[in-house]
Formats: sequence, structure tokens, C-alpha cells
Amino acid sequence: MVLAPSREMAQQIHKVFLDLCAELPVSCSLVIGGIPSAKQSSALKKNPRLIIGTPGRLNDHLVGNKQLLQNVQYVVIDEADRMLDMGFAPQLENIQKTLRTKTQTLMFSASFNPTVEAIAQKFMSKPPLMIRSAQAEKPVASLTQKVLYIDKFAKNDRRLDELNATKGGVIVFCGKPGSCERMGQYLEEYGYSMGLIHGGQSQGHRNRVVRQFREGEIRIIVATDLLSLVELMPSSVDCVINFDLPFQAEDFHRRIGRTASGPILASGCSHFFSGLSDTNVLQKR
Repeated sequence: MVLAPSREMAQQIHKVFLDLCAELPVSCSLVIGGIPSAKQSSALKKNPRLIIGTPGRLNDHLVGNKQLLQNVQYVVIDEADRMLDMGFAPQLENIQKTLRTKTQTLMFSASFNPTVEAIAQKFMSKPPLMIRSAQAEKPVASLTQKVLYIDKFAKNDRRLDELNATKGGVIVFCGKPGSCERMGQYLEEYGYSMGLIHGGQSQGHRNRVVRQFREGEIRIIVATDLLSLVELMPSSVDCVINFDLPFQAEDFHRRIGRTASGPILASGCSHFFSGLSDTNVLQKR
């Protein structure tokens, strides 16, 4: 069983498993919201070898099928810290209680704090073995940073300057869905091809925007941190702009990690100097 905090991430993991198991007699079931529950229930009744899903939807299925996970031997919890940020702790605990066999659990997390450790202790019967990279929470070495102090009334003009200076794909991160909508309307008025991704949109719309971006049909995605949990082809992204600072410091690294090649520009803004100026943190490869 593989658990992920977002539908998009679960879909990507599912696709990878389908590719890996294409020539193997291994069945795989995807359990997420946005897909008819009856179709998923039918697939789960066939006892798939692999179950990939989000904690919320998996708990929905456990209500009517307490024996669903009785044969699970391996549990993978991806993006464990984001699981907790998004309020999945109760669902994870309920899933853990339904496990009947001795399991091996693997947790992957970009950051590690006492809350994540508490979840690890609940899922792991023995003291967990932690493998941690010394550079895990640092940007890649090729990133350089500079700070620009910009009057808030010049902020939109500077944003357009940065977009015009970039030829390839751009991701603009905003803090809330409303900010995304306003940003999208502003960019459309200036003739930019763009799409929006935030929690207020349907799964089909979000999938379509990601596909259009990957295929070059649109050049800009304006999104909340929901997109920071989606893997995009590095070659698709030349620039990342953090128009609003993330709520969690770790999310900044997830945002700029949307690209691993080409130039990176990440600008975050927060109010300094009594709100008269915005501080834009730029990271450039």
C-alpha cells in the first residue's frame, strides 16, 4: 500500500507502477477522490497486489470493507510531513488500526520534526531507521539568491518584466485560490497563455492544465502549493515565481524543486518596511 497526500501525486505513482509492472502479473488499484467510488470498489474486490491512494478516500472504502487491508505487508507513506500539514493524521491512524499482519513501513519526508516522528512511532513497531541526506533541506548548489526591494505598486510591472524575460514554461505560486484567480485574470488581460490549479477546481480541470503545460499548449501555470506536490518534466519548467511566500518554510524548496534544469527564478513576497515595500527573493540558476 502506497499513501500520498494529493490525488495528483497518487496518480503519478500509479502510472509509474503501471509502467514497471507492464510485463508482470501484478495488479494495481488507484484509490483517490474524483473517480467514481463504485469503480474503485469493484477493483479492490479483486484483491490487487498494489493499492495506491490518498488516506481520505481509502478510509471511505474501509467503512464498508474492514478487511480491505488485512493482507498488506508493506506500507509506504510518501511526503509524510505534508500528510500532517494537510490534516491526514486521523486517517493515517485509522488505517494503521485496520492492518492485521506484521508490516514493514517506509516513510518519505522532506523535513523531520517531532510530529512526523510521532506518526513514525505509531506505524513502526521497532525504533525506526532514519536515512537522511545532510543536504536534504538545502537548495541545489547551483542556485544563487538575491533580494530585491520593490515598492508594492511596482510589483505587477516587475512580474511582467520577469515573465517577458523568460522564454520557457513558468510556474507562479500564490497563497490562496482567490489570489490565483486574480493573478490568472491579470495575466490573461495581457495575452499570456496560462492555466490555474488550486483546490477549488475539479480533478479533470487540474489534470488538463498539467497536460497542456507539459505539451507546451500553455506557458504559465498559476497555482497554490497543491502544484508543489506534482512532478513535472524538468524540461517543461524554466522559471518558478513565488508571488506569495509559502505558509511552511519547507514548501519553498518543494516549489523551486519543480525544475532541475534550465534557469530557475523564484520570487517570494512578504511585507516589510511597514508594508510600503515588498521583498522579492529571487533564486536563479
